[in-house]
Amino acid sequence: ENETIDANDAYLALRHYAAGSVGSASVLSDRNRCAADINGNGKVDADDAYLMLKYYAAKSVGSDAQWSDILQ
Repeated sequence: ENETIDANDAYLALRHYAAGSVGSASVLSDRNRCAADINGNGKVDADDAYLMLKYYAAKSVGSDAQWSDILQ
């Protein structure tokens, strides 16, 4: 909701993935679920959480990383 990617976003993506794998309700709104599908494969899963953490780590050390860099 805050337009900034951080470790909590990756955590929420993993919670969403875990909830879905056991048939529980999503912890993400439709808007956030769409935004969390980083790799664009139509689902939010561990790969998306990994990409979020990779982006967050790069930004945390002052990198000017762009999503195009992260998705390579």
